[in-house]
Amino acid sequence: MPREGLPDALWNTLDASRGTVRTRILKYLLALILLRFLEGRAGTRLEELRSPQSYRPDLDIRINEVASKLAQTYPALRDIFDQIDFTNTDDLGESTARNTWICRVLRHLDEIGGDRTQPRDLFQEMLDRRLERPGQNATSMHTPRSLREMIVRIAAPQAGERICDPFCGSGSLLVRAAKESATDRPIIGQDINTEARVICLMNLVINGFSDIRIKRGNAIEDPILADDGKLLLFDLIVTDPPLGRGRWGRSKIIEDPWGRFRWGIPPRTQWGWAAASHIISTLHERGRAVVTAPLGLLFRGGPEARIRQSVIEDNLVDGVIMLPRRSFRRTSGAIVLLVFNKSKCNDSIFFIDGRRIADEGNDPNRSRNIDRVISIWKERKENNAFSRLAPLDQVAAENYSLDVARYLPSVSLNEAVDLSVTRRELKTVETELRRTWAELTAALGETLDD
Repeated sequence: MPREGLPDALWNTLDASRGTVRTRILKYLLALILLRFLEGRAGTRLEELRSPQSYRPDLDIRINEVASKLAQTYPALRDIFDQIDFTNTDDLGESTARNTWICRVLRHLDEIGGDRTQPRDLFQEMLDRRLERPGQNATSMHTPRSLREMIVRIAAPQAGERICDPFCGSGSLLVRAAKESATDRPIIGQDINTEARVICLMNLVINGFSDIRIKRGNAIEDPILADDGKLLLFDLIVTDPPLGRGRWGRSKIIEDPWGRFRWGIPPRTQWGWAAASHIISTLHERGRAVVTAPLGLLFRGGPEARIRQSVIEDNLVDGVIMLPRRSFRRTSGAIVLLVFNKSKCNDSIFFIDGRRIADEGNDPNRSRNIDRVISIWKERKENNAFSRLAPLDQVAAENYSLDVARYLPSVSLNEAVDLSVTRRELKTVETELRRTWAELTAALGETLDD
């Protein structure tokens, strides 16, 4: 890992004057780290990437020239540096300010020693730190380290599998899955956000991948296609879709040419099952997926209940894993992992309540808690306290709810309860109820109009 102090110094170069770190500025810092990494890989010393002894007014131009030169050796860089210009006034300020900032970053990067993996560690450290800043919406593009570990180990990527993340954000989850599988196939992903896509490309390059296909666009409205115009199918999908997307373009997919929504069309303001339907539809006949989802996806009524029933009846849901509270910084509410599998060998769904597995102290990031969940999942261990293999007929009897609490005994009254978290979760439920009621009222109005 990076030497103590260097990550702090680099992080402090970012513009955090209002308690936030703009993604655009972070992008330039990551680009400079990437350039130093590639310099080491090329085995040459580029003086342009060394901090000058005094201020230089043309440092931004020289960095652009270095990027252009390295892109001739590494074709994957061309797509990155088409979106990164160190002379950009809107992002980095006027000439004096941006060249002073570049010089400051280079001065810190000069501390990097001969270990060529160190820039890679710094790159990931900067991404992970962004999650820790209060007031950030960083998790819309980046998955915390502990959750990446959980998702990938549940997914268990295999050698030679075609892997995709259709909502890839920074690409860290995709990187972790591709490394686990040691795949020699192209690394494929998609994201609607231009800045996130560029960071994802850099993340993959600095982690040693060269055959990269990261599409910019909305995966629901504009999915990744094969050469014949059909959906490109995958052996494994791991993804952490953004929560609370709101209106997601329902009207544009009612007549979906790829037939992804045969289980039903989700409500206008709840896109969770739209993402899940897309994911299931882009799996090979023996494919599987591990997807993060909000709690409401498991039990909400209306159109979502009908979709959920159809997906369960098709025996596509392999497991539901409730994650410990606060395992995502984006929300105080509960988050779950949904595991889909198109080649299940049984007619049951495995439920795990990770909240009950967490060690005393309620720290969801401890590796031993992850290990326990993974062990229970892989061995399909049933435990009255926190895991149950429920037959599909029992799920049907529960009105096709996937709420873990339906299949496990109630929590002991002696368990410690964090009241502040409970209050926030109640507010989330109240918001969901108001939204559902509004949708129901609108639907009834449309029916009456017809």
